[in-house]
Amino acid sequence: MYNKTILDNGLTVITEELPFFQSVSIGLWADTGSRNETDKTSGISHFIEHMLFKGTSTRTASDIAELMDGIGGHMNAFTEKEHTCMYARVLGTHAEMATELLFDMVLNSAFSPTELERERKVILDEIRMYEDSPEDMVMDMFSSLIWRDSFLGRPVLGTLDSVSSLSRDDMLEYLSRYYSAENLIICAAGNIKHDEFVKYTLKHADLLKRGVPKKSSVTVLKDKESQVKFKDCEQVYMVLGREGLPQSDDRKYTLSVIDSVLGSSMSSRIFQEVREKRGLAYNIGSFFTSLSDTGLFGIFSGSSPDSLREIIDVSADIISTMRHDGISTEELARAKEQLKGSLALSLESALGRMIRLAKSEFYYNRLIPPEEIFEKIDSVTLERLNELASSILDIDLYSSCVLGPVSADFKIL
Repeated sequence: MYNKTILDNGLTVITEELPFFQSVSIGLWADTGSRNETDKTSGISHFIEHMLFKGTSTRTASDIAELMDGIGGHMNAFTEKEHTCMYARVLGTHAEMATELLFDMVLNSAFSPTELERERKVILDEIRMYEDSPEDMVMDMFSSLIWRDSFLGRPVLGTLDSVSSLSRDDMLEYLSRYYSAENLIICAAGNIKHDEFVKYTLKHADLLKRGVPKKSSVTVLKDKESQVKFKDCEQVYMVLGREGLPQSDDRKYTLSVIDSVLGSSMSSRIFQEVREKRGLAYNIGSFFTSLSDTGLFGIFSGSSPDSLREIIDVSADIISTMRHDGISTEELARAKEQLKGSLALSLESALGRMIRLAKSEFYYNRLIPPEEIFEKIDSVTLERLNELASSILDIDLYSSCVLGPVSADFKIL
């Protein structure tokens, strides 16, 4: 039930018809995010996302909200390092109205100076709220360490200084550059017919400008490095890790298995040893992030300062042991089923399927069927796993970050 049409102006239209659904999730995606920003424009992708909800040439912000509420729908948006998405979830009978609204917000947003200044205050408060979240801050510290000199390593929200200085002209120029037809995808999953959705889109697509802006390059840390930052908070937050694998690398399926066995599942080695057996931390686990040309892999914890040293030592020992001794056939089988089960459950959401449509198109120019992913996961062997583990689990190459009530001379590894 998957269909894709590329319009004459380059806009990609994708649908996945799910006739057993009553609703449809529609997303208008831009292939841009914080990685395409500069020192001057840091945070502009996220700021524009906010401003698209603040009124168009024919609708006020209140009109947009009332329209969605009036059809029992839900509208939201999010900005990531590589993509920005505006989406609506509505009954299938209201798909045309929701599509028109999304295009109106992208094509005709007013960027009213009054609304802009009001929303600037909101975003500055959002940044201050983020600075009260050490869990998020330590991950940005780590990203900045690994992806040094690249805006992949910068906060998506920007900084207080950069957001304070962004102008209306900056936003209009950025919108014109990155919200072009070839740089956008509109997709829908749920109670929708592809031919009808293409017709809805054709009514507005010709107003989009053309152009394919390039993504910024990324510079990756080659040697390990540590960073310790004092913050007056109750817990201390720690990340150990390194560059992971990009979406283009098929070994990402093998790394997903390693991630599951190491720390991302409840039965994983680190979770069981650090939390269940020793009670050292409530928040502990591993993570694997994969982008178009790079990725991150590592472990994360939030704990009392008294437990930090033991958590680091135990985690490093588990990583080294897994690298040298490999994993058992039971662990491999359990990790495969956990990964397949997680994917299967995500397919029960129209919103999840819509997001999957867009990400698959951005990264692979096609929708990868679940059966193909299941096959890739099942094809992971102990030999492949141990081969990748010998390099990715070399703790001597791991960089590290600590944020919390610790001294600046604290030695992490």
